[in-house]
Amino acid sequence: MLAKLIIAVLLIAIVVSLFSALFFMLKDSSKSKRTVRALTLRVGLQVALIVFLLIAATMGWIHPHGLITKDEAAPGTATTQPAPKRQSTRTLVRVRVLRVI
Repeated sequence: MLAKLIIAVLLIAIVVSLFSALFFMLKDSSKSKRTVRALTLRVGLQVALIVFLLIAATMGWIHPHGLITKDEAAPGTATTQPAPKRQSTRTLVRVRVLRVI
């Protein structure tokens, strides 16, 4: 639970830093370095997030998951089924012509 909270805080901080950089870019003079600092902070937070995700996955604090296959699905649960194969237009025309004759 703590790992998920850290991830959420880092994501929120990244978004806040991004919007503060946008605000500084639009409102500050060209000699101000606040935009560069905000973008540098954002990149640093992103690197920290990626490193934290790798460490958390390695230590077993978070568990990445993939798609559930039919064999792994619990009985009675829905799994994605492939779409039924549609007949070609020629086959449908032939069937309709034969029914008319």
